[in-house]
Parts: sequence; structure tokens; C-alpha cells
Amino acid sequence: MNRNDTDPKPLPRRRRTLSTPTGEAQFKNMGMFNRLPYELRYMIYVAAIGNRVLQIIHVPSQKRIGHVDYHLTDPKPILTVRTKPYPLTGKTSLLKTCRQIYVEAARVLYTTNTLTGLYYAHHWTQYTQFLPTVRTERLASIMSLYIVSPAYITGPMSQSSAPNHWCSFCDVMATEMPGLRHLEILLDGADGANLPLNPEEQWVKALLVINGLQTFKLDIEPHFGVPTLRPEYRDRAQWLNRHLEEKLVTQG
Repeated sequence: MNRNDTDPKPLPRRRRTLSTPTGEAQFKNMGMFNRLPYELRYMIYVAAIGNRVLQIIHVPSQKRIGHVDYHLTDPKPILTVRTKPYPLTGKTSLLKTCRQIYVEAARVLYTTNTLTGLYYAHHWTQYTQFLPTVRTERLASIMSLYIVSPAYITGPMSQSSAPNHWCSFCDVMATEMPGLRHLEILLDGADGANLPLNPEEQWVKALLVINGLQTFKLDIEPHFGVPTLRPEYRDRAQWLNRHLEEKLVTQG
């Protein structure tokens, strides 16, 4: 696959074995911090880099994926500020402190945060460019996703690969994110023409390969400037949300 010069660099195919052995001996350089019980250290990691909503963004000038921390625990308010410029967060700086802290804390970033990507100029790049930059075991540990996308991503579009990206990402969630437990999807700019709400639609079937969820929610928003969905379309959207929740959420 051809890459642009500004695309994030994917991880190398081969990785050397870490030279630092596992076990308590490797944490001797952490000073007083290492004297704390691991349970307390874990609580500190979660307070520092966890339990937030992190937006995935592409930083073309640095050829990498970055994160924006809105200091929110609920992703919904992001929709009201998504056009405002926010600086890249230093949220992952803790992981650069030393290898020992990275070993202990890296998993917290993926298991306790809700990761989201918001579209700009109707591009789907945040998700597709994010995947190759994450190690397999980190991808597998992601527990919560909040996907915000234009409605056309799911359906046919002239000369567009958007529906293919949607299906591919659904497959990734099913096969490479076994730890995924919470999934919320918001499709923006919807109407009956560009987003048919039929269980037989390909975009709906693509979701059905995902399993193991504890919570699922599908939100559908009207076009910008349109206050509400048509009543019959809104009712159909609510029915489809319940239908998918019954199919995707593991009981018990």
C-alpha cells in the first residue's frame, strides 16, 4: 500500500527482545516510587493517564498519531467543541519517564481510557492510520471506543472507499480487539437517503461480527442545521439501536 510522506510510521515488522528482565529487580531505578505497593502505583497511573476520553488525531507535520485530552470522562461534550483547536496532550509523557514505568503503565492507557476519533473534512484517516502504530497486545487490550463518523461512511458513495474502511474497521474490532467491552457509535448527518436503517444493510451486518461487548449504543444525528430527525426515522433509529444491542451485548 502506498504511503504519503505525512502518514504516521507503522511499527516495524520485527522487534528485538527487551533486554531488561521481568520481575522486581528491573524496578530498582524507580527510587522511592518503587517502594509503594503495586496497587498504589497502579492507582497513580490511572489518575495520571486513565479514565479520560482521548481523541486520536493525525499530526502530518510530525508523521505520527497524537492524542488530545479534553479532560472529560464522557465523550458526548466533544461534539460541541470538535471544531476548536486543542493542543496535543502530554498525557503519554509519563510513559517516557523510564522503561520500568512504561512496562507497568502502558496498559493503563488502553484499558482505562475511551479512545475516539472525530472526522475532519470528512476523512476516515484517524482510525485507519491509528491501527498500524499500535502494538498487537496494546490493540487487544483496548476496552472502550467511541466512534464518531459521517453517516456516508456506512453506505454507497460515488468514488469513495469510505464503506470499505467501515467494514475493515469492524473486522479489526472483532478480530484484533478481544478486550473491547464498550462501544458507542455516533453517525452524523443522517437521513433516510444516505443511511438506510435496515438490518440487511451491509454497514449493519459489518457490526454483527463483533462479540463480547458489555455495552453498546448507536446514536444517529441529523444534518447540521436540522434540529431533529423526522419522527418515523428517529423511531426506526431507536429500534435499530435496540436490535443491535440485543445482538452484540453478551448477556450475563
